[in-house]
Amino acid sequence: MRTSTLLQAALAASGPLVLAQDAPPEPSAEEQALADHLELYWSYGRSPPVYPTPEMNGAGGWAESLEFAREFVSQMSNDEKNNITYG
Repeated sequence: MRTSTLLQAALAASGPLVLAQDAPPEPSAEEQALADHLELYWSYGRSPPVYPTPEMNGAGGWAESLEFAREFVSQMSNDEKNNITYG
């Protein structure tokens, strides 16, 4: 009897149980297509492309930070640079 009471108290303290049947339903193919379209729209479709990326010049009070970044990156190996960009 005591074990059952302790188990009930532990379950009550951990919050409500979420069962697989409580999980939201999978989106339909139409809903998924709309979600994919909106993701592309909000992520990529709203900014005009700029090719190539403009060269930084340190304008607007960024000169000191730009110099620090250039010095820092110049000391990095290619493997370290790849790790930053690729993860």
